[in-house]
Amino acid sequence: MEHVFTTEERQRWNDILMGCLHRFMDICEQYGLTYYCVGGTVIGAVRHRGFIPWDDDIDVAMPRPDYDKLLQIAKDHDFGGYELATPSMEGYPYFFSKFCDANTSLVELEKVPCLYGVYIDVFPIDGTAPTKREAEQIMRRFKRINNKINAVLSHLTLKEYLSLVLQPKEWGRMAMQTAAFILGRENVRRWLIGALERIAAKYDYNQSTYIVNYGGAWAEKEIHPKEWIFPLTTKHFEDVDVYIPGDYDRYLRQMYGDYMQLPPEEKRVSHHDHYFVDLYKRVN
Repeated sequence: MEHVFTTEERQRWNDILMGCLHRFMDICEQYGLTYYCVGGTVIGAVRHRGFIPWDDDIDVAMPRPDYDKLLQIAKDHDFGGYELATPSMEGYPYFFSKFCDANTSLVELEKVPCLYGVYIDVFPIDGTAPTKREAEQIMRRFKRINNKINAVLSHLTLKEYLSLVLQPKEWGRMAMQTAAFILGRENVRRWLIGALERIAAKYDYNQSTYIVNYGGAWAEKEIHPKEWIFPLTTKHFEDVDVYIPGDYDRYLRQMYGDYMQLPPEEKRVSHHDHYFVDLYKRVN
């Protein structure tokens, strides 16, 4: 069952997210790392000067060289009440990382019981092919592999597993569940993550004209010229100025169309999962 937030919990959630953002920005400044907001967080900054009222997350991105530096820093440094959840964590279902409040608890998916704290997403931005068409082909291959991770990590009952036999569209999922049973869930997950990382590393970020957020939700729309992003500009978000793409208009229009137009009221809902939440402590 999805956790339903009270008004008090929603405010607490937003305060935690802003705490994560402030600490993340401090770390970037301390170590000279480049970041910028992406996705709906850019819409929030441009259209609302803060959170989209019905949304409940913050998304930031880092050029691959800066992202890799952050992963190395996280191995050796205490972030003081915050932590970086990464694909090196057992059972972790994502290609990208999450900067988490270490004094909170969150399980997003009932069938994928991976515990971390309330977080902001941190996406690596990679170089990609020199033409949009080639880049889109690579993205489709990436997504096909990425979709297998949840299939591997989902904890199904025997009845649920056997029911997949009767659903031809689910035979791929059944094959991944079978591989996980034979080879070990974690072994298959690590192999899939490795395959994704090899795709992401194919093109050097610094030499690429097109760049891509492979972990983003919008597939081929996440591919764009690097010149749309840099130089960065700033916008106000809640109580702080944040970096966003310099040509945010072209960036946002490619993904969302007329982003200044509010969606219909029935679509003003969160699209994120919160199966289990504790906003006050980390559970074991």
